[in-house]
Amino acid sequence: TIGENAFYGCTELVRVDATAALKTIGFFAFYGCSILSSVNGATGLVKIFDSAFWACPALCTIDLPETLTEIGACAFYGCSSLCAVDLPDGDIVIGSQAFYNCISLCGVELGGLREIPAEAFYNCTSVTGVDLSKVTSVGDRAFYGCASLSAVEEDSTLEAVGSSAFYGTPWLDAQKDEFVTVGDGVLIKYNGSSPHVKIPDGVRHIAGGAFTSRQMKNVELGSVLTVGKEAFAVCNKMIRIDLGDSLVMIGEDAFSNC
Repeated sequence: TIGENAFYGCTELVRVDATAALKTIGFFAFYGCSILSSVNGATGLVKIFDSAFWACPALCTIDLPETLTEIGACAFYGCSSLCAVDLPDGDIVIGSQAFYNCISLCGVELGGLREIPAEAFYNCTSVTGVDLSKVTSVGDRAFYGCASLSAVEEDSTLEAVGSSAFYGTPWLDAQKDEFVTVGDGVLIKYNGSSPHVKIPDGVRHIAGGAFTSRQMKNVELGSVLTVGKEAFAVCNKMIRIDLGDSLVMIGEDAFSNC
């Protein structure tokens, strides 16, 4: 185990050579190690705690072995030289903002990851593609500002998408259908301009922010089961909402300032 704050602020540390005996890397363990470039040999690593490598801008490579099951929140926050992430194929969870602002990250293999939390890859401006075919949920602003993200693979396993999850990506900008859906009937974007909107059959979930600031007057939800956070926020021309017979959940601020 490498304990909490173990190498905090070691500004001359360049490289760490670990062994299979290393199982955990603690909170803020390498925080502010400004020229640390690589961590190697941790072939038995199980958990990386929150903020372990926060503010390590020179970190380029780190082994993420198949034994790894958890990466904490903000673990690699601001690691602006990190160029690739290859998560293990087994069950793994990552925390919010785990790879926030990793601007050199161009290769992302999600392995066995099923849930992508809020802002996990926020502003990772070099990521060009991501395979979500095993993912069940994508959190708020998970890929927000990923300015090179032009290819997204997804499947019916995807059941929930958070607010502005793909905002600012070329992939989302390229979706021109009136109702843009992904996965298991998740509506993530509305490109229409009609004042009277009827949600199509087959849409089961409306993602957070999907209709934010649109100027429709009436909306019929049809067979929709869930309405996400801020889905219709600031639709300030709204005068009538038909919730339908199937609705089971309305998220935070879903119709705020309507």
